[in-house]
Amino acid sequence: MLKTISTIALTVSLCCVAAPSWAADGFVAAIQNNIWLVAGALGLLICVIVLKNLIGRRTEKAPDALAIHSLVAMSQVAIADGRIDDAEVRQIAQILTRLTGTSYGPDQVMEMLQRLNPSAADLEQVGQDLSLKDREIVLEAALNIAVADGEIHANEYAVVSELAQRMRIGADQFRSAMARISAHLQTVQPI
Repeated sequence: MLKTISTIALTVSLCCVAAPSWAADGFVAAIQNNIWLVAGALGLLICVIVLKNLIGRRTEKAPDALAIHSLVAMSQVAIADGRIDDAEVRQIAQILTRLTGTSYGPDQVMEMLQRLNPSAADLEQVGQDLSLKDREIVLEAALNIAVADGEIHANEYAVVSELAQRMRIGADQFRSAMARISAHLQTVQPI
């Protein structure tokens, strides 16, 4: 940054030498008399631009907490009945794609599910530090997996119910989420 300020000061000094006589008393003289103020303002602008670029890069690479919480919840529902159906894998891929904006295929999802081995402590943390709206999204993601194969097995319902309780989602909110999922299923798969 000192190098930049020195370069700016040298440039302003050279401007005074090359400037016509009518400009020396006006604009150039004002800059020359306030060189530290001008250099400081330019230095601050450069710092802001550099910090903005650094922060922007860091957040682009940061994992999305909502997607991670949802993936853990969906994985638990998917394995609750003892097997992972193709329909559940496709549904997880679609939900992850919607949440992250990155396209996920069934093979990638299967690889993630095989590598994902959440501990009891990890499961207890699903939904922590998320807003109520985000916790509802996690619950709906889990419910979508529970109904992906066309029916909710008792084990899947138990996992989703326990998940809702852990995330402090009330009975009314749970019923509303179930109703939304049911309404969506009826429009997608008419009876």
